[in-house]
Amino acid sequence: MQRSIRLLAACTLALTLACVAFAQSGMAYLEGSVKGVDGKALQGAVIKLERTDGQAKYEVKTNKKGQWMQAGIALGGVFTVSLLVDGKVADSKHNVKPGTDGGAIHFDLSKPRAKS
Repeated sequence: MQRSIRLLAACTLALTLACVAFAQSGMAYLEGSVKGVDGKALQGAVIKLERTDGQAKYEVKTNKKGQWMQAGIALGGVFTVSLLVDGKVADSKHNVKPGTDGGAIHFDLSKPRAKS
């Protein structure tokens, strides 16, 4: 009986520590939307996320509502998020930092881009 209690306590402790370690691993996500030159949702556009230190790259396509999301991004990274239309970069956002509450990155091709 005492051995079962010790085993249960050890398993509970291990599970608790694993949960804490996962929470501290800092998984985040980014999401957003894309509007085309006509101001309507742009389906099938590619969103390319590149970590500035070269440690990670992701690509995701927009859905029929022009929305996109990439989960499972490690916290602490800084990204360049680019919109590709027909294989060409149409717009980019620099120095993007994902968060545990997400981060909304929107592209609107119907509006003129600010010059950088």
